[in-house]
Amino acid sequence: MIKESTVFIFGAGLSSNYYFPTGAELRDEITNLLRFSDSANLPQQIKVLRRMGFTPDQITDFREQLEDGGFDTIDEFLEKRKSQAIHSLGKIAIAMALITHENPNLLSKNKSSDTCFYRFLFKKMVADTEKGTFAENPVSFVTFNYDRSFEFYLWRALSKYYEGIHPEEVNNIMKKLRIIHVHGKLGDLPWESPNSRAYSMGIDEGNLVSASNGIVNFNDIGGSYERYKKARYQISVSSKVYFIGFGFHNLNLSRLIEEGCLDGNKTILATALGITSTRVKEIDKLTNGKLNSGNMINESAIAFAHSRLILL
Repeated sequence: MIKESTVFIFGAGLSSNYYFPTGAELRDEITNLLRFSDSANLPQQIKVLRRMGFTPDQITDFREQLEDGGFDTIDEFLEKRKSQAIHSLGKIAIAMALITHENPNLLSKNKSSDTCFYRFLFKKMVADTEKGTFAENPVSFVTFNYDRSFEFYLWRALSKYYEGIHPEEVNNIMKKLRIIHVHGKLGDLPWESPNSRAYSMGIDEGNLVSASNGIVNFNDIGGSYERYKKARYQISVSSKVYFIGFGFHNLNLSRLIEEGCLDGNKTILATALGITSTRVKEIDKLTNGKLNSGNMINESAIAFAHSRLILL
């Protein structure tokens, strides 16, 4: 079991280890999904969008703005748009791209605690516990990812780890865990609500609507505010704060650290693989020194786990 109050903040750099795209890769996947040349012979995904009420001109205009507007991510693009039609198509396109990566067979295939961050963390959480005490881990998770790979991994691992555990017991454990998707997610999983969507690659209109309705980003101030508020609270009450695979987008970071939630006697560490020294200095300034060259570590998630999280 984890010993001290801890919060993990996950970004796309972590999910990419589980075959999900990074922000830039997701942008490119969406532009490719929305590309077609012959209106008389539309690809299947465009036919689905047509049945959902989007016209070929709307789809093409959306793709061209995203592709040629100099945007690094789909999130950045949609935050600059006020049109509800664009937001609706954007959420559907995000869901369409990401659902195809929800392959349960890939989450633990050929992965050990030496190579899998999720497995490493699960082993830390499950150590010296029984099924009735797992949820007592003093840990919370704040994720900027839409995918649900982490909670599905935990659910499946729990269902197989404890001998004789009943599915309803696993569901009850999962309901007690603090997992906050600040920008929403691809729908609830089966233990979360009756209106759920399984962790699956299946795409149809119903799945797309369910998944896209779970995304609360862009100009949805009411939808995202409460999530950020909950995230800041978990950070403020935790003695250890770990950023894993986080991209440190200025807007996301500034929203997250409002109200001085990083203040106090905390251990703060972050993976910073691929982040330049110039960018580290900018982050240092933005966070008033809370994140700096001394605690931003140029390591992958799993390397960071083995070098920094051994004594969790």
